[in-house]
Formats: sequence, structure tokens, C-alpha cells
Amino acid sequence: TQPSRAQAAQSGYNPALAPQVVTKAKRFVGYPYATIGTSPKTGFSCIGFVWYVFEQLGMYMPGNLQAAHRAFRHIPEQDLMPGDLIFFQRTYRHLHPSHIGIYIGSGKMVSAENHDEGVKISSLVADASEGSYWQGHYLNAERPFVGEQQTPPSTGHPVTHRIGPTAIVSAAKGLNLRRGHSTKTPILLT
Repeated sequence: TQPSRAQAAQSGYNPALAPQVVTKAKRFVGYPYATIGTSPKTGFSCIGFVWYVFEQLGMYMPGNLQAAHRAFRHIPEQDLMPGDLIFFQRTYRHLHPSHIGIYIGSGKMVSAENHDEGVKISSLVADASEGSYWQGHYLNAERPFVGEQQTPPSTGHPVTHRIGPTAIVSAAKGLNLRRGHSTKTPILLT
């Protein structure tokens, strides 16, 4: 179900981005899996697939599964909306997290699953043909839209997070930023 305008405003969710993410992700169903793959030419790893979808839309997404798991605000499973990220644990050894997918609505996700199945749509809940594998390995979910990122740990160097049409710079003490593209726009002091 789609959120109401009141729910969307309250959560910071930008429903305009979700259809683009879902449409782009579904376009790659059937593409092969690759252990270290980040494009249709090479095949996709789970994080490589999510990274590629977001990169194609000009949106920030870490290319590392653990970094992606810390990049955005975590949300409860019952609040999932299309375009949200879903993380799983213990799907490969005892890694935490070990898999990521993109929620597409109706209790389903699209992800680069494994060498045998590649990129596919799967059910998150008990399903007659798929069982309850994903639900049994569910870890948590994140909302990767504007205003939902978490600040990464300070490294002493400026870190830029590109999310949609904006850039957020963190971990830069005393950095002066302009409010717009022109040098005539006001400076924002951080």
C-alpha cells in the first residue's frame, strides 16, 4: 500500500523516488549473479545490484554491504514502503548483514540472490513456492530517501553523501558552504 501524504510527510519518505527505484530494479530481473559484480555486463552481487540501481538514478548508495547497513535510518518491517532496503543475516556463513534487497511492495523484494537464480523477485513472507527463507533471515530495513541518512563516523576528512539532487557534507569542521550554485548565494556556516 502507498503511504498517505500525511504519513509520507511525517516519515520524510519521498514517494516520487520509489517508483523510479522499483522500476529500475525490476528491469534487471533475470540478469546473472556475480560474486563481485556491479553492472549488467559483469553480473551483480547483492550490494553491487543495489548500488548500480541507485547509481543509475543519481542517488547515493555505499558499495559495501556493511556501510550500506549503516547509511540510512532503520525502519520497522511493518512500515516497509516500495524502494526501501531490506537486510538479511546468516544467508552466507554467519555474516551480519549478509544480503540486501530492494522492497517492491506486496511483501516482495528484488535482489541478486545467487549464482543459480541471479536477480529475481522473491517473497519476504511464507510463500507456497519459496517457503519462509527470507523471513527467517530478516535483519532489518532502511529508508534510503532524502533526509533519511545517518552521519558516518568522523574521519577528519570531508565526506560527501549524494542523495537525489542534493549533497550533504559531514565530518568537516568549520567548512563554509554556499546555499546555491552561484558565488553570489549566501554561505551556510557549519
